[in-house]
Amino acid sequence: MLASAAQTGARCAVHVDIAAIDTCSRCGNYVCAGCMEIHNYETICGTCAERVGAKGEQSSRATTALVFGLLPIMTFCLPLGIVAIVLGHMEIAAIDAGEAPASGRNLAKGAVILGWVNVALMIIGVLVVIAIFAAA
Repeated sequence: MLASAAQTGARCAVHVDIAAIDTCSRCGNYVCAGCMEIHNYETICGTCAERVGAKGEQSSRATTALVFGLLPIMTFCLPLGIVAIVLGHMEIAAIDAGEAPASGRNLAKGAVILGWVNVALMIIGVLVVIAIFAAA
């Protein structure tokens, strides 16, 4: 079994004073949390991310979708999760059609996931309220 980068005492290839937490799946360099990028469920370094186009500007819709996914967690306004789901799916469709930068895909996916979590919490909350009033 292979030991993780943190267990071997490896250091980041770019930031030699920081412990590495993983290795780049493309070039094999050690990466720290600051250098690590996730692309198609694989860890890659910043240099490889620029080569494959994973790093770069995201569209404002991707960022807005993620904000709507995070807002309900802080404000308890759970219906905003529905907005996050819709915007996230719109952004993913735009990326697939080549109309939006591919680097926003992870933000859009995160927005969709957070949106569904918020919707689930909203449904659970409604069921709890119904159960409380039914028991009274």
